[in-house]
Amino acid sequence: MKVVQINAVYGASSVGRTMKEMHEFFTSNEIESHNFYSVKTSDSDPYEIIGGELDHKIHGFFSRLFGKQAYFSYFPTKILIKKLNEIEPDVVILRNFHSNYIHMPLLLKYLAKADIATIVVLHDCWFFTGHCCHYTEICCYKWQTECNHCPLIHTNNKSWFFDNSHRIFRDKKRLFGAIPHLTVVGVS
Repeated sequence: MKVVQINAVYGASSVGRTMKEMHEFFTSNEIESHNFYSVKTSDSDPYEIIGGELDHKIHGFFSRLFGKQAYFSYFPTKILIKKLNEIEPDVVILRNFHSNYIHMPLLLKYLAKADIATIVVLHDCWFFTGHCCHYTEICCYKWQTECNHCPLIHTNNKSWFFDNSHRIFRDKKRLFGAIPHLTVVGVS
């Protein structure tokens, strides 16, 4: 079995620690494990970096300008997809996308078309909202029907000017809904 994990970090913070622990579990059980993330935390990390510092900065700028996190980094995501084609994973685990390193629509379309079993790990609420990471901060429940006019647009993944929460919410619903073998896991 081949497993790929995609995350913002490896080994750092709770999200990165969980990724590392899963990698160690996979390898100790003779499961081929590949890790892709945006920031290298140490030389001993088993890693494949997505993008580079310049790409991350450009992505961050455009994200703040247009209010669309995970819609940039097109070319680094194309490179990631090329590597995924080489690996031919049985399972891809998606962790944290809101860190200026991935082009979510491109990757999710690929996973749907390639029919790769996909696990989404909800380390926060970003995967199912139109913008925010923690709707509980202000008790906003728009995500239950459809996000729009996000009251947190200037916090978390800040947008300087535009509120695209409505479009992003619809995109996520459509893109994740197109993945034939999708599992969602919530962590506490």
